[in-house]
Amino acid sequence: MLGFTAWGQWVLLVRFWLPLTGRLPWDTIAFLDDAYRRGALRQGGAVHQFRHLRLQQHLGRELASDVRVRG
Repeated sequence: MLGFTAWGQWVLLVRFWLPLTGRLPWDTIAFLDDAYRRGALRQGGAVHQFRHLRLQQHLGRELASDVRVRG
């Protein structure tokens, strides 16, 4: 039962639920690669960070409002 393991839950959440709800692009790796090529994203090891402060602030507000709604 893949859905009962930590890996299975990650797959269900990240690969299906987040794209279905519009919170993540369907092809996340292609999105990150495109953002990196355009200079909007920097990568340090396994960590990705958007370079532009306004985008970081916008994404932070979205995350904060999501947490308050669920919370």
